[in-house]
Amino acid sequence: MTQDAYAFDAADSTVTRTSATTIVVDSTDTNCAIPAGLFPADWVLSVPSITVTDVVITNAGTCIITLTTADNGDTSSTPTLTYNEEAGSNLATTEEANVADDVGMGAAVDNASPTVVSAVTASSTTITLTFTEDITDNSEIDDFTINGVAGGSTVSETSVASSVLTLTTAGFNMVFSDIVTVTFDGEAADLEDGSAATNDVADFSAFSVTNNEADSSGGSSGGKDKTKPTFGVDHKTSFQLIEDGFSFNDVAVDISDNHWTPYEQQSR
Repeated sequence: MTQDAYAFDAADSTVTRTSATTIVVDSTDTNCAIPAGLFPADWVLSVPSITVTDVVITNAGTCIITLTTADNGDTSSTPTLTYNEEAGSNLATTEEANVADDVGMGAAVDNASPTVVSAVTASSTTITLTFTEDITDNSEIDDFTINGVAGGSTVSETSVASSVLTLTTAGFNMVFSDIVTVTFDGEAADLEDGSAATNDVADFSAFSVTNNEADSSGGSSGGKDKTKPTFGVDHKTSFQLIEDGFSFNDVAVDISDNHWTPYEQQSR
């Protein structure tokens, strides 16, 4: 590819992924004009799930191109960026118009911090937080607060496996009626990714936790397991017990040991 001396020079440009939805191209050697026909589809990333949805060009001594992208849920991705020039829409400079042609920008540098995407109760005493990429845990237990639980709010232990961080409560149980959230208030390098930039997880407040604890209050179960099952399904085997309220496949099923009713068990 032959370029004018004033062309946008990919060799003197940096490509940085600054967040899950932002990529910034910064050229140190030229200003660039803002062409009327610069379309998001002209910018192609090597990860198909990260598509460009918007393009903004600013000039402040250098040419800065900010690309807004779709979020593929993985902040560790460092896709290669290519500018595919279309007729009449190619990237220009202030000195010379229509000179960029197709330009390979190279791979993006990972400056995107991991973020929490989900949190669930894994048991009555543990919560698992899943992040957008693998993390390293150097946190202190008092960096975390469990909110919405009557029994307590402190954490006794943290552990990490790939992108999942597990919090263990300090001896108290969460129950089905608790509206649980987690707050993280840490220091630099407490939670970070494995990139060269070691991007830190930002503090977060009252992140909602999906409470998977079963409703075991009230009702009766023939004096055995009091976990409320899904109607028509044996909660011990996951087999469907009934189809029309009386039988399944024309075979009567005895569920007397596994029944559940909304009424308290009565003794004679």
